[in-house]
Amino acid sequence: MSTIVEVSILAGVSKATVSRVINGNESVSPQSRDKVLEAIATLNFTPSKTAQALATKRTNAVAVVFPESNHSQWGALLPVISKELQTHQKSLLLVSGRNDPISEYDSILNLQHQSDAVLLYSRTLSDKHLQRLNKEIAVPLVVMNRHSIKEKYLSVSINQSQLVSIAMQHLIAKEHRHIACISGPTDNPSGQARVKGYIESLYAAKLTFNPLLLSISDYQFMGGYQACRQLLNLKAKFTAIVCFNEQMALGAIKALKEYGKNVPQQISVVSIGNSPMGQHSSPQLTSVESPVQEMAKQAVALLLNQLQNSQLVESISLNGKLVVRKSVTGATPQLARTEP
Repeated sequence: MSTIVEVSILAGVSKATVSRVINGNESVSPQSRDKVLEAIATLNFTPSKTAQALATKRTNAVAVVFPESNHSQWGALLPVISKELQTHQKSLLLVSGRNDPISEYDSILNLQHQSDAVLLYSRTLSDKHLQRLNKEIAVPLVVMNRHSIKEKYLSVSINQSQLVSIAMQHLIAKEHRHIACISGPTDNPSGQARVKGYIESLYAAKLTFNPLLLSISDYQFMGGYQACRQLLNLKAKFTAIVCFNEQMALGAIKALKEYGKNVPQQISVVSIGNSPMGQHSSPQLTSVESPVQEMAKQAVALLLNQLQNSQLVESISLNGKLVVRKSVTGATPQLARTEP
């Protein structure tokens, strides 16, 4: 059985446009209408009564599904999303995904009865889940912080691998050859992409990947502190640490100071993320700025485009940038030559 997604792809328009044509909305251009009708005929598509009923009912609300997490990135996203929706006279329906894939999936399907569109930030749904969800849901869906493989669903993401590559390239340019890494959880696509960026940067510079120098933590201050203590207790030597967020970087610096290690003269530290806490730390953190607020703005814009526009749009991937401060210096020749 054909789906509304397949019709939209064949016609080269958005799902929202297909829905308008099905329900006799006159806001669609004759050219787009003809493309949709031709695609419907080609695919022998039959719209469901449920989808038709949903399409004719407007709530003027956008459902925003978020993870149950104290991760600072979500805290930076929500105010921007709220402001952007208010600017376009849209109300916000905030729903917790509860960090359970089955519960989250069912909740999103139910939200189509209460909202005109869904903005999703998920840590639990797999790419296959998202592809299936995009086919089943009758309202526009945009996924944040997840790269859509082969454009199976609309997404606005940050190139997580590139964020870490920027940090690694900066350290390698400073003659660091033995670089430790304090990662966040790796049971999600973003965490996996960041670790991939760390390992691939080592290989690209013809450096050895030492698994002992990769410590998995939890994005918390104490997690970074404990992870750094574990690294310091190893026999493997390192001259720099890349931390996957600022909280862990500050925890690592605390541990380094307790072990009598000067930052950055003895060990350099670079973090992913660029918030005031890094600017006011001692030393000030060299960071890779993750365009979180821009991701929120682009996600809302993409969602509104699906509600208002007839043209099929593409997913967006955003890149970070290096912010140089005081926590990184060049490795001394003696340290740079030290083998782990």
